[in-house]
Amino acid sequence: MPRVFIIEDDEDIRELVLYALSSAGFSAEGFENGRDFFGALESEACIPDLVLLDIMLPGEDGLTILKRMREHKRWSEIPAIMLTAARWIKSRDSIWVRMTTSPSPLA
Repeated sequence: MPRVFIIEDDEDIRELVLYALSSAGFSAEGFENGRDFFGALESEACIPDLVLLDIMLPGEDGLTILKRMREHKRWSEIPAIMLTAARWIKSRDSIWVRMTTSPSPLA
């Protein structure tokens, strides 16, 4: 059974995604923040097959969490999908990035 971790600070959204994943046959585990997520990664014998990662998190944001994952040998190959409620986000390099809410190409 594929294993998915979700990092989302909004409990309602996190529980909804966990429910949807579980209903679709995935083993899913949710985390409120990066600290809890990395604690689980460090203590788990089995790494997830996919990480769903909110961009706007209190404390360590999703982009920083993804960077930490990519720098770690054991976690660098875990696929990640970034989630956000924002339509535009500002990167650390002051570049505005448009986020899309559908799989259609950006215009």
